[in-house]
Amino acid sequence: MSYVFGPESLTRIENENDGRTRNAASFHLDIPSLDAAEYYREFHQGRFGITDLKKYVKIYSDITRLLREMVRRGDQSWVSPAWVNGRG
Repeated sequence: MSYVFGPESLTRIENENDGRTRNAASFHLDIPSLDAAEYYREFHQGRFGITDLKKYVKIYSDITRLLREMVRRGDQSWVSPAWVNGRG
């Protein structure tokens, strides 16, 4: 969804590491729920196309970098600076 709505749509990441298993994270995005539901359906039906692979890889890399930094620092959550400043 961050690919479709832009990296600024990612508002928060919650690290759900319980210390026994691999890290799990939940992502919170500020996006229209009906649009997101339709894109999600298209994705699972194999109809969702990625038109800009370079943009997709950049966003994916940025998000995984944030997760790695969170784990390294021991952070449980990350909040977008734009969200903290009142966007949304």
